[in-house]
Amino acid sequence: MSLQDIKDNIKSAVILGGISNVLTYLPERPTPPCALIEPDVEYIRVHEDEYGPVYTSNWRIRVMVQKGANDTETTNLDSYLDTLIPTLWEHTDCATLSVGKPFITEANNANYLTTFISISMDMQGGNIIVTGK
Repeated sequence: MSLQDIKDNIKSAVILGGISNVLTYLPERPTPPCALIEPDVEYIRVHEDEYGPVYTSNWRIRVMVQKGANDTETTNLDSYLDTLIPTLWEHTDCATLSVGKPFITEANNANYLTTFISISMDMQGGNIIVTGK
């Protein structure tokens, strides 16, 4: 599976998970709610298993929503995550998935509630278990 195929697969899953504004680049002016797909720090990793080399690609999905003025409004991020997490797991070749602590992002002279979903994608096309670093 090529890196472009993986990126397209992630984008399709995020759209299916309820966020239609999905970008594969960091825009100058993001418009939440949106998701930005970007390579993670350890972008590609190769390790050996009993059948030979295993290639994984690591990605971060930056999920941004409007920052609410009260608790009811800030549950928007939780609502998106409730749908996105199982959809990403089911509709991608995701080997691992984790969600970071939400934080405030400043963009467009406004504040947005943001989190990162980190995923490792099996480049051979199956949900493998990645062990060790």
